[in-house]
Amino acid sequence: MPAEMKGRTAVDLPDGSRIQNLLDRLGVKGHLQTAVNDHLVDDWQTPLQDEDKIEIFRPAAGGFSANRSLLFNGE
Repeated sequence: MPAEMKGRTAVDLPDGSRIQNLLDRLGVKGHLQTAVNDHLVDDWQTPLQDEDKIEIFRPAAGGFSANRSLLFNGE
């Protein structure tokens, strides 16, 4: 993820966007976990709604997890 997008940020995506569209837009790749509104989501084809809170993080087993919180704003 580009340095300027780390942490919390709002992202504008077209209506009908899915988690995969967000990951592609951010350039985020690799073994990741995602959560929408504090619920883990494994299906990256899950549609996003206005004001959804998306968290992207690397799975951790008893260690540190660097969370990224995003607020989706549909156009």
